[in-house]
Amino acid sequence: MMRKLALTLLYTLLATGIAAAQELHIPKTMLGRDCLFGSRLVKVNRESGKAFSNGQMKEQPLLVSFGIENDTLLIIRQKGYTDAQGVSWKTRVANEKLFELGILSDEGDALRVDATSLLRTYPLAVTVITPKELKGDATCSELLQAVEDEELLSVLMDYSYSDGLEAEVLLFFLALKDEPEALRRLDEKKIGYNSLEYRDIGGNKVQKAQRWLLADGRKIRFYVDRAFPAAWFKYIKEGIEDWNKAFEAVGLGSVLEVLPEPQGLDRNSPLVNMVRFIPGKEANAKGQVLVDPRSGEILQADIFWWEGVTGLLKDWRYIQTGASDPDARLLDYPLEMFGPMIRHAVCHEAGHVLGLSHNMGASFAYTPEQLRDRDFTAVYGTSASVMDYARYNHIASAEDVRNGVNLLPPRIGPYDMYAIAEGYSESGAIPGEYCFFSPFISAAISPDPSSQSESLSNDLLYSSARGLENCRDLLCLDGLNDERKDLIKKYYYRYIHLTLANIGGSVHGMPVPMRLQRATVDFVLKNLENVPAEIRDAEEEKRILGELNGNFLPKRIAENHGHGQRGRYQQRLERNKYYKNYKKNEHK
Repeated sequence: MMRKLALTLLYTLLATGIAAAQELHIPKTMLGRDCLFGSRLVKVNRESGKAFSNGQMKEQPLLVSFGIENDTLLIIRQKGYTDAQGVSWKTRVANEKLFELGILSDEGDALRVDATSLLRTYPLAVTVITPKELKGDATCSELLQAVEDEELLSVLMDYSYSDGLEAEVLLFFLALKDEPEALRRLDEKKIGYNSLEYRDIGGNKVQKAQRWLLADGRKIRFYVDRAFPAAWFKYIKEGIEDWNKAFEAVGLGSVLEVLPEPQGLDRNSPLVNMVRFIPGKEANAKGQVLVDPRSGEILQADIFWWEGVTGLLKDWRYIQTGASDPDARLLDYPLEMFGPMIRHAVCHEAGHVLGLSHNMGASFAYTPEQLRDRDFTAVYGTSASVMDYARYNHIASAEDVRNGVNLLPPRIGPYDMYAIAEGYSESGAIPGEYCFFSPFISAAISPDPSSQSESLSNDLLYSSARGLENCRDLLCLDGLNDERKDLIKKYYYRYIHLTLANIGGSVHGMPVPMRLQRATVDFVLKNLENVPAEIRDAEEEKRILGELNGNFLPKRIAENHGHGQRGRYQQRLERNKYYKNYKKNEHK
């Protein structure tokens, strides 16, 4: 049974000043067991957006264990495990002593220890605040509360620094199972799960999926932060519980449950799943999981919603559908319109806390014709997965909308059903017609045109052409403010830039046909030449033209098609009238 103890602080006057000896009771049930040692930032007086905000935990807590040596309790970091046949999970490599705590007395079921060396200064090994923010001297560290039971030891500390930083931090030790669950290996070429990476006995890199253990009818319960507007709860609940459709399909039932945050909930416990509201301008939402590093089993999760993401969702809806849907031009969206946008964003983050990574190729599974079809979009939305970065249906025209074409992204797409079946069912699954997968690629110009943000359909030029047409239509509307004009300019150049992935690119190892690459060059130059005067940006124009004629794209063409094709690509650029005029005036 969990006990909340206000631990005694023993203050001793020293010759050099005042120091506090801080005691903890370590349950003997935790001795010798593998534990996660981590921290959660409960409160800080100067947040830094995604870098550190209230409620965040370090994504990878340390794997440690408690051991006894003479009259000292050791906290030992476990550096690694092997996974070879016949080798125990308890085989560890390169262990390291993190802390040595003096044992003051044996209390029968617990050891009373002097934890001053552990608690006095926020342990950098598990900090969620960047070290550069912790450069001031720690002037005070006060123990506010401790929770002790057989599986969890947590301590709420208040740290103050000479440069004015103040942080309230929960440090915790969470005991893990004696034997970890079996790891699940998945084919990363056809499915995207966040993975646990380690090396086997032969030194080979191995990746296994992160996922929840859903045996014996286990439920995953999330609580929704009371700081959210009450009217949003319905859409947050729906966004998370949408995934039950996929779990029900593989016989696991409705495993996800969403409830309002009750009074008295220990919301900072590493055993409680929360959807957290973070005040501030940061335009972001994210999922965060606590994982058993021995097996990839997800133990706990949080979904973070920064206040600023509200404006980002509205920007996407405006720029992608404002030309075809008059309601999307409103400056303030009514809840019945904004609610489904909340639902989609939460559903995406819920996919992450179930273990899924991005699938940037899901939107590539559909054709432009399907995205302009009322019956198809009613069932399939804009993408085969909610884990894509495809948002609203910018391919649909105003006439398509009047004919009933759906502008909204999917709740759970065909790929999502497949991914849950493959990751969580015993028998696995066979990918269906629309289960196209491409991982997120962090590159200025994606080498794979199927792996892109905000592009729709398997026709990159058609997608960008419709996006550019929407931008031009929006510029013609009355009442355009400066903020939205800047947004139109940003996306106009973005739609042009997205098409550069065709040049020298490959889709799942198959080079883009040269005729499509030539068409892409013509598309980019034509649309740069015809940028509307009111949003023309010389720097953006220079950037894109520089990429066309730089080393990177011609080199990619040579690698995929040979040096002869690279030469013909350069000739096509040089023959273009607009490009020749640009080069002529480039240095003026």
